Amino acid sequence: MKNVIKAVAVSACAAGICLLTACGGCGGSIDYKINTRPNWQIRGSGADDLHENSALLTRSERAVYSVSKTEGGNGNVALEYGEGATYEISLGAKTYAWDDESIPENLRITGNTKYTDYVYVYETSLTLPGKYTVKGESFEFTNTITSICLFRSAANGLTPVYSMQDVVCYTPQSLAPASIDDAYVQLNRVYETWYSRDGAHAEYSIELREGDNGGDVESGNYSAAVGTQYSLFDANQITAALRAMSQSGSYSFEVFMPVNGKNSSYQANWGTATVIDRSDASFAGILGALDGAAESGYIITEPGEDGKRSYALTPVTLNLSAEMAGTSSSYYYCSVTNADMNCERAVLAQINETLPFNLGTAQYKLSSISFE
Repeated sequence: MKNVIKAVAVSACAAGICLLTACGGCGGSIDYKINTRPNWQIRGSGADDLHENSALLTRSERAVYSVSKTEGGNGNVALEYGEGATYEISLGAKTYAWDDESIPENLRITGNTKYTDYVYVYETSLTLPGKYTVKGESFEFTNTITSICLFRSAANGLTPVYSMQDVVCYTPQSLAPASIDDAYVQLNRVYETWYSRDGAHAEYSIELREGDNGGDVESGNYSAAVGTQYSLFDANQITAALRAMSQSGSYSFEVFMPVNGKNSSYQANWGTATVIDRSDASFAGILGALDGAAESGYIITEPGEDGKRSYALTPVTLNLSAEMAGTSSSYYYCSVTNADMNCERAVLAQINETLPFNLGTAQYKLSSISFE
């Protein structure tokens, strides 16, 4: 039980970080792979989303999010977020040669035939200052989490190629800590994963650095078979994988977890699109970011008769398919209204993440987006 609590608690660090520490999921009855599409492109939603002349090989999308949280109902420990908390996501592309010496030898493809893929480069960065308070005593911290994930085109199911996550995080570990020292656990570690070209095998490493007391894992190099009848994603590409789905229905898929070398089963459940109400102040920052992107030509959305543009968001809830599923997260993407010309590029606009131990809800809201 203690290990499960620590695993769930890590979700307070950043959106998606919980995916690296979830317990192994149970299998489902649905047998299919998700038909992914490059919703981040204005045009070209067909299979050939990455090729030698693709603009995504030389240009990068960059989205910045403000981070805040609501109050929770835990009367034993308080968690506050400080000023200046930010979350960034960038999406680009590059070539990936499978005979590169940085690839583990048994995954490297050598010989007369040279295999080179054009792959997406998905990077995230979180800076989160905060404070725990227990019985009048406080502990101030700064969480910094960076990740990079390379994966193949939507035509190839976004099959992961390489992933790295660097974590410095102070995450809650108890519903009712006896003292401030019992309120959190420190994670100071690096996960790195290389995948075979078909996504059926992984070589991964875990490095625990000084001060890490999260337990449950040991530093070292490991190997795992990760092939599955479902679509397989890396934990660091989940928000990109959701963005590549059709925005309706439910999807089951597997996520590889380097923390235990196993896959976990997840389900994404899509809701109904809702037009953003411009009179709602809570959407002001998101609307400003989208309007700025539209004015720069990044998003193609014409103003209405009132001179204002209209945007719709479609929600999706992500749940672990397991007996002890832990907390869930909700994501809001700009709605895809035309598969052949996705004017809003299915931009990730907001994340609501329920924090463990009744500590409230973390919110990540789009504040700017650019295409460079």
